[in-house]
Amino acid sequence: MLGFIFGFNARLGRLAYFLSCIAFGVGVTVLAILVVVGLSRDGASGAAHRPGMGIVIAIIALVILAVWLANCLVSMRVRDMGWNPAIVLPALWAIIAVDAYIAVLVPDWALPGARYGTVFGAAINFVFNLAVMFWPGAGYDASAVGIPDTFRRRSEPATLASAAKPVPQPATVAQQAASGRKTFGRLGQQH
Repeated sequence: MLGFIFGFNARLGRLAYFLSCIAFGVGVTVLAILVVVGLSRDGASGAAHRPGMGIVIAIIALVILAVWLANCLVSMRVRDMGWNPAIVLPALWAIIAVDAYIAVLVPDWALPGARYGTVFGAAINFVFNLAVMFWPGAGYDASAVGIPDTFRRRSEPATLASAAKPVPQPATVAQQAASGRKTFGRLGQQH
């Protein structure tokens, strides 16, 4: 379970990604409602009240958790698509940051009703979300995304290259006797 939450190197298929996004949205909404209820309970006296440090920490923790989980989900899906998330996600973040900067510098290019985005950035984000949602998975070939075989998860099926290797068979008693070595039991340990 922890590999799923913290597994930036895991894979997530289309259906699992879709259902995880729904669960993520519901979970973050419930947490946000709990924070708002906590804020309203603090301000129920009607007097001017600054939110306590506990509420500020709760809001910051909620934002960090939401960003972490969203990036984790997208990273797992991008890896399943056969793309390298170490390249795709920073490139997407850079495009979003440049797009917001351009929208602030040139307000005429900003989307109507939005201050931090242009049509160009919205189109790129839309196409990326469509690709993440509907692009077929690349299978479980570790070389497709540059993962060495030593870092493959054990739950993944073996590739054709690893299946073609012959499995070494243990030596029989007759072969051990013919070699002249004294062995102990079936393990072949010398004494």
